[in-house]
Amino acid sequence: MSLIIDVISVVGSSVSISGVTLKDLLKGNPDKKQIAAYIKYLEPKQVLTAPFHQEVLPAVINSLDEIKKETENLRNTCNDDYISIVVLHLILLLSEELMNLHKLQGASAADNKAMFKHLHRVRVKFAKAIGLLCTAYKIDISGSPLANFVIDLGYKPRA
Repeated sequence: MSLIIDVISVVGSSVSISGVTLKDLLKGNPDKKQIAAYIKYLEPKQVLTAPFHQEVLPAVINSLDEIKKETENLRNTCNDDYISIVVLHLILLLSEELMNLHKLQGASAADNKAMFKHLHRVRVKFAKAIGLLCTAYKIDISGSPLANFVIDLGYKPRA
């Protein structure tokens, strides 16, 4: 196992999303292929990994809306209750942040700051969810842009 996989497993083992932990996910038996395909879908999504200074409001909204649709598809096809809870949490977060982003005009510094704040909230939650899912179902993302994303945003060291 590579160092990146080890670090991601630390992230995944320390995360709880809507009360669902790694222990809960290990009890279920969802279709790993669906989870792996979803994570593969997220890999090229620049809205999750691009530097903030490269983001523009209309592109962020479009990308997050696409991710929301794909996340809803995963929830509709997944039969595991714990996966459904994690995915529903992501859908609700995306819905809330998309509503917030649609209120912005994107022309002022204040709007840009607000966009970054809302996008950061999405990124942190997705990093935690991806870390949790990859750890639970032994999905290797070590060669993916999502690896550093999960390590950078999914783990918060205790003080």
